[in-house]
Amino acid sequence: GLTERWDLQLGADLYLRQSLDAGGLRERSSGFGDLYARTKWRFWEGGEFNASAALLPYVKIPTNTGGVGNSSLEGGLILPFEAELLGGILLGANAQV
Repeated sequence: GLTERWDLQLGADLYLRQSLDAGGLRERSSGFGDLYARTKWRFWEGGEFNASAALLPYVKIPTNTGGVGNSSLEGGLILPFEAELLGGILLGANAQV
């Protein structure tokens, strides 16, 4: 991470291969996938259950070739939450827009 509470991630689908078989028809595609960028900011941690919450905005940049993507710029926001319950049981939840 960049700091204790802030992280930056870059990713890519280096090679994708897709196939669809339906009703005797077969379609296959392969090529370079999309690029992804996201950052994570952990804005809250602590409490009785050692809990934490963060914000993860992300974007997908359409760089695909060979028909393996939808060629659309996409983005969103994820809000993950995690807490350690009694007995060491972990509770995790994500909300995503």
